[in-house]
Formats: sequence, structure tokens, C-alpha cells
Amino acid sequence: MFLQRFLFFALILFALNASAGVKVEYRINKMQGFLSFALANAGYPHLPGGLVEIFVKSSYNTDENKKTLATLFELQRSLHNSIEMHTETQRRHAGKNAMDLIVIQSVFAKDLKDLSTRTLGLLPVADHTLFYQELKKLEPIYDKLIWKKLSPELFQHKAELEKLAKEIKLNEMFAKTEKFYNAKWPENTPFVISLYPIPYIKDFQNGSNSQSLTSIETHGVIVGKGVRKRINLIGSFGVIFHELCHSVYDAQKDSFKLELENGFFKSSSPFALQAYTWLNESLATAIGNGWAYAKANNGKIDKEEWYNNPTIDGFAQEIYPVVSEALEKGQSLDDAMVTKFISAYEKRFPKAIYAFGNLLNRVIISHEGGTLKSEELRGKIKKSFIINSLNISAPIDHPKTVQTIVSHKDDNLLFVFSDKGQDQLRAVAKEVLYVNDHLKDLQKMKNRSILAGLAEDGRAFIFVKADTSKDWEDSIASLSQKAFIDPQQKIWSY
Repeated sequence: MFLQRFLFFALILFALNASAGVKVEYRINKMQGFLSFALANAGYPHLPGGLVEIFVKSSYNTDENKKTLATLFELQRSLHNSIEMHTETQRRHAGKNAMDLIVIQSVFAKDLKDLSTRTLGLLPVADHTLFYQELKKLEPIYDKLIWKKLSPELFQHKAELEKLAKEIKLNEMFAKTEKFYNAKWPENTPFVISLYPIPYIKDFQNGSNSQSLTSIETHGVIVGKGVRKRINLIGSFGVIFHELCHSVYDAQKDSFKLELENGFFKSSSPFALQAYTWLNESLATAIGNGWAYAKANNGKIDKEEWYNNPTIDGFAQEIYPVVSEALEKGQSLDDAMVTKFISAYEKRFPKAIYAFGNLLNRVIISHEGGTLKSEELRGKIKKSFIINSLNISAPIDHPKTVQTIVSHKDDNLLFVFSDKGQDQLRAVAKEVLYVNDHLKDLQKMKNRSILAGLAEDGRAFIFVKADTSKDWEDSIASLSQKAFIDPQQKIWSY
């Protein structure tokens, strides 16, 4: 009876009233979990591997279903269309793409037809029709593999989260977090946390996933036989609080956002901009996966990895003493704290300014516009690197491309070219000194080779010579494996 009642749509609402009238609402909706399942199997990045593994090992992994997933993958060209919002700051993205807006509506949609109606106008008509046509083919698979089996345990997990929140006084924790970020969450605007199931798979590297979309957050919960429920509950709460931190960070007034950003920009340290690049994620990790986790675990911090990215994990753990003390004392972010953050980053990562994992966090990819297409370049690099800001343009010598390269001086540059793109690089060299200084080296480069270095201002220039999709894929693997720019070996083959 339970499953029949909640098969198509499930919603349970839990509200915790903080002193400022803030509410936290937990929702469980099949549509949001189904969308994550479909996109994960279609090859979209940063979604739980368990959703893919259970499908790959099932009898549903057929050529026909693979064709459906391939069609969904191709629709990325429309799903990444974005809506930019005004912001006074240079480095804090304030937009949403079509995919984000569809995910938000999936939290509230009662079924696939309703989701289609709610998202009309976000995609070109033909793409909209194709997108939902292909999703409809996959919905019965999700029902049988995941939803029918795991949704009861997901509802139990939600009830336990509600109970835990009362025990540890979530409202007081939230008030301290608002104070720390120097932010004020709008009254009567709830945080909506959408939970969806991820199957636990034996002998598999099980992992969760969460996404913050302003006041909407999605959180995957690992459920199934073999899960250690108490540890899973505390970890789940820490991740949820982590995502709440992103929302509070976004709620800062523009004047304070600019003040905080300038605190990093005016620093003379070469590590300052990188520290600021990782600040949002690292603060959320220190607070959610560190401080909040400890609150839920009788004061004991998690001794394991807090975040599955070494830079974010290391930075968060390095600043944790400063952050936790400030939270308990009711202190807010200020210039003195910014200075401590920059020093902590340099201490933890003395080679950080050369690390590809950091340099590719904000990057402009310029390519010649030949065999390799923008969506393919985007999709493959985002599977290997965490990228907060990515601008892709072609051809290399297009006036808009050159203007972007010249004007976005805080973004690092990655050029993808073949022998046919040499003339395009010569055109860019007229406007960009580093390209001009290395023209001879670029002309000598053989296919399947990379040139990488830093300009005098610390801006990274990475040149990848690639003809095919396999070349591009292998070049990304080479950058990941090499890890750092080597000033003594600027060019290497992959």
C-alpha cells in the first residue's frame, strides 16, 4: 500500500522554524530521482556512479536503451543554454542554465507530463519534445531497478534526518552560520532539500552527490542492504548542511560580496586568487562536513576524507580551526579572516599555482572549430576536472573569441588546435603576448603534444594539439596524470 500511494509522487514536508522564520523542507519526489538516473546514464558529469552501475549490470542495458541515452547526451547543446543574472562581483557566477531549471522543477512535478509542462520554453520546441520523449522510455526502468525497491528506506532516512535536526538544534546552527557569512536569508523563503535514492552496491566505490540551486538543493542518499545507517545518517546531514552553506553564501548582499572579493584581490600573495576560487566550496566543506558533522556526532569530527577533491578537502581541513572558532564565537567573515585563509592555502598547497586541477577551475577553451565540437570538449574535460567557470568558443581567431581572451584576464586559457589551426593562433598572437612569444614552439609541436606555462601575471596558457576525439580524451588524461606545470619541460607528448 505504501508503494502504491507514493509510486508516482511522494512529498513529505518537514519545517523547522529558526529564530528568523527560516524553514527547512525535506521533499521526496520520484521525478527528481528519475531525472538524475537518466542523466547519469546518458553520460552527464558529476552524478552518482551507483545510478550507472546498477543499470549497466542489468538486463536493461540493451542497444535500444543505449541509443536513447545517446540521444539525451546529444541534447546537452540545448540544456547548457544559460540565463545570466546581475552581480557586482567578478568571480561569483549568478546564472542558471536550462538543466538547472529543469532539475528545480523536477522537485515539484507530480509526473513526467507535469515536468514537461513546467519546463516549456526552456529548450527549443523540437529539443523539448525529443527530451521528454526519450525520458518516457526510461521511466519504467527506473521504477523497477530503483524506485520500487528503495523508496521505503529513503522515507525512513528522511524521518531520521528530521529527528536528528531537532536533537542538535538545527535552528541555532543555522543562525550561527548566517552570522558567520554576514548574510540574511529572506523570511518565509524555505530551504527545500530534495532527497533521492542511490543504490548501495557491494564491492563498488559507492558515492553520493548533492547540488545547490539557490534555495533548492538535491541530495542523493545511499540506501540498500549493507549501508551502515547511523554513519550514513550523520554523513548525510553534514552534506545537507554543506549545501545550505552555499545558499547562505549566495544570500550575501552585493555590497558585502564585493567587499569580500576585494579582500582577496588586494592581497599581494600569488595564492590569493586561487584561495578565493576555492573559498565557497571549502567554507561549505569546513562548516558542513566538519563543524555540522561534529555537532551530529557527539563532537567528533570525521577522520576520513571530507570532500572527494584533494584541494577542497585539504583547504577545508586547514581552515577548519579558524572557521569553527568563528562560528562558536559569533564572528563574521572579515579582512583578518581572509588573510588567514590565504596563508592557510599557501601552507597546505605550496605548488598550487602550478596545479592543473586549480588552473582549470576557471578556464576559457578556444578551439579551431574543426572535427572536435564544443559540447564534446566540455563533456570530457568536466569528467576529469572540477570547473566552476567554463567558456568555450570557436574559431580561435574569431573577434568575439579574441575579445573574451583579452578581457577575461582572471581566466586561464586552453587552446585546442591541429595543423589547420596554426593561422588562427598567429592571429591571436597579435593581441596576446604569451602566444606571440611562443609561436615558434607552437609551430614545431607535433600532434598529440601539449605546451603549458604561466605568463608573468600568473595566467596559465595550455596548448593541446589534437585531431580526434581520442586525442582530446588522452590529452585530458595526460594533464590529470602530470598534475603540475613543469617550467623545465613546457612541451610533452601524450
